[in-house]
Parts: sequence; C-alpha cells; structure tokens
Amino acid sequence: MRKVKLLATLLCAVVLLSIAGPAPKAEAGFTSFPIFPTFFPPYANTGTVIEVEDLDGGPNCILFLDDDGGLFFFSGVDAFAPGTRLSVSGNLCTICLSTLSCGLPASPILNAVAIEI
Repeated sequence: MRKVKLLATLLCAVVLLSIAGPAPKAEAGFTSFPIFPTFFPPYANTGTVIEVEDLDGGPNCILFLDDDGGLFFFSGVDAFAPGTRLSVSGNLCTICLSTLSCGLPASPILNAVAIEI
C-alpha cells in the first residue's frame, strides 16, 4: 500500500511540475534535475481535427489525428471544426495515456499551440 501511495504522490508531483514548466536555471553551486524534457518531450506535427461518437451517448470526442496516425487531445481542440487542418506544437505527456469516453486511447499534449493551416 505504501508503494502505491508513493507512486501516486510522485505522479502528482510530475503533473504539477508540468503545469509549472521546466525548472529554472540552476544557480552556481546547485544542481537541477530537469524532469520536464524526460516525461514531456517536445511535440510538433500537422494533422486533422476529427469527431468520434461517444459510446455512452454523451457529447462526441473532438480529437487531433496527426499525419503519423497518432491520436491526441489538448485544451481548446474542441474550438476547431472537424476536418480543420492544424499545425500543433507543445509537450507530449508520455505517462498520461487516457481512454476517452469514445473508447479510443489518446495522449494529451500539454501547453499546446494550434495554428490553422
């Protein structure tokens, strides 16, 4: 049980650090441990906004399907109409795979910037 609590605490800390952004530069004599690039590598690709029917009868899922076949979601993706081509950049959360209510696994993109192309 302690291992589960420790793992949950560590995961929460990692997610909170992702929101805060990368660690500032270390002062002379101090060592920093930048975990941001390890768990949240940079992501940039183009793709299309798609709409997937919700399996539970709720609102449909609006997702980003990149040109390499990856399925992603990010804050604000639902502001784009299905079929819209986007260029998206941000940080891929490699430890946050989610299964959405539409039944598809998708990865979140943190700090996403989406530009319509």
